[in-house]
Amino acid sequence: MTSLTALLAQPRLREIFLFLVVGGSAALAYMAAGVFFTTVVAVRPSVAVALSLAVVMPPAYLAQKVITFRSAASHRTAFIRYAAVQAISNGVAIVGAEFFSATVRSQPWIAFFTIALIVACLNYALLKAWAFRG
Repeated sequence: MTSLTALLAQPRLREIFLFLVVGGSAALAYMAAGVFFTTVVAVRPSVAVALSLAVVMPPAYLAQKVITFRSAASHRTAFIRYAAVQAISNGVAIVGAEFFSATVRSQPWIAFFTIALIVACLNYALLKAWAFRG
């Protein structure tokens, strides 16, 4: 445990660790919400996606802003930028999945792991450099 404590004492590593914990928690909440809206509420999957994003995005934004990046940026600016980053990264994921569709079909675990890794790195870079700057 002391090695984890020592690691988290380094600001950049602490930030990356918290980014992964907050983002991972948001992803799990998004999945749970999507299953709930699809199976319990019985809405179309596309509606479930929109509802899940509406439910999960605000607390994920707040956690990334306050806990991970400790940003003083105004909510007016930071939330709009956060939403834009999510749109960009999800767009990259969709384009990547379409562009490498043969790989997605033949090696889905590797493909989606790679897409998730690219999206996480892109999100971290854009959130740090743009959305929560200031």
